[in-house]
Amino acid sequence: MSLAWSEFLLVARFLKGEEVHPLEEAKLRTAVSRAYFAAYNHALKCACERDGFTVSSIASDAHGALKAHYKSRKTWRIAIILDELRQWRNRCDYNNESVQNIQAMVGSALEKAQSVINL
Repeated sequence: MSLAWSEFLLVARFLKGEEVHPLEEAKLRTAVSRAYFAAYNHALKCACERDGFTVSSIASDAHGALKAHYKSRKTWRIAIILDELRQWRNRCDYNNESVQNIQAMVGSALEKAQSVINL
């Protein structure tokens, strides 16, 4: 079954505080995406503040550059988790087909994002 991308407008209206209730898959896909960006931006801020890491926010592979930075610092766990979360985010943000096991993916994404923040 194909996802109705217009459901994400319901999610946006829900987040704005309007009285709508987004459909479950769009809501769960958004949760995976936001978990990734929480981990990515936290890891980016730490790399910049602690290590002097810099990357243009418009660089075509800023996400890959950050992952490479953590690998070069021998912080493999952060790099691996960011890579996995990004793959899940891409699947949720760009895949027209329903995402298999989305409930489990959301739970894992939240846990993994929290572990990046804790590290």
